[in-house]
Amino acid sequence: MKTSDFLPFLGIISGTFALYVDPKAQPKWRGVAIAGIVLAALVSVGASLYDDHIDGVERQKEADQSAKHLADLTGSLDHLASLIAQQNGARAPKEIAANPTALNRSVEAAELKQEVADKLPAGSNQTLRIEYFPRFTSDVNPQVVIAALHQFGASVTEKIGTNPAVQNLPTNCVWAGDGAYEEARAVALALTAAGVKVRDLRQLEESTGSHLRLIEIGSSARVEKMTVLSPTDIIHRPITKRTDPAY
Repeated sequence: MKTSDFLPFLGIISGTFALYVDPKAQPKWRGVAIAGIVLAALVSVGASLYDDHIDGVERQKEADQSAKHLADLTGSLDHLASLIAQQNGARAPKEIAANPTALNRSVEAAELKQEVADKLPAGSNQTLRIEYFPRFTSDVNPQVVIAALHQFGASVTEKIGTNPAVQNLPTNCVWAGDGAYEEARAVALALTAAGVKVRDLRQLEESTGSHLRLIEIGSSARVEKMTVLSPTDIIHRPITKRTDPAY
């Protein structure tokens, strides 16, 4: 109950006093009447100010509580996003979770990866080899991602790099033999889900024979300035052929 709710009682008291006491006929009560009027005015103003203060305190409490609920919800969503990125094999899941663009790309890639995998011929992974260069294990959580790559290729091994010019470049490219293009898209999506910025899908220098069913994961200075491929780009972008002038 607000303080102002008691003001009607003050009015009743004042009215009752005025009903039985006439200040003109009884001058000795004039001062009492004036004091009562002044007191009533002061009480009314004070009650109104006090109620405004109480309302302000309550509104602030409600605002603080709402802010706390929002912070809790935001924290829960951030934690969930971090868990999703971690599950996809991200090396720094919190960084991906804090970046809406990166998080959306990771989630979409994980979904499309499974769609592509479901369309691959049964047993195709038994003939596919996947090789990655050493830097790759620094860009992802290798335990998670390499396990995911085994879905596409029974053989997933590290390849020793010999080009010092790309040793400090992040993983950015996937190469494929002529008989492994669809698997290459699935691999690129798995990398994207883990936070890797894949910039191109390319044909291997030797793409037939023993390399027909080979996929390599690594870094290329040629593609480093290219736009990061979205999961949809990975699905629809043609594999860059070595006969392509832009290769």
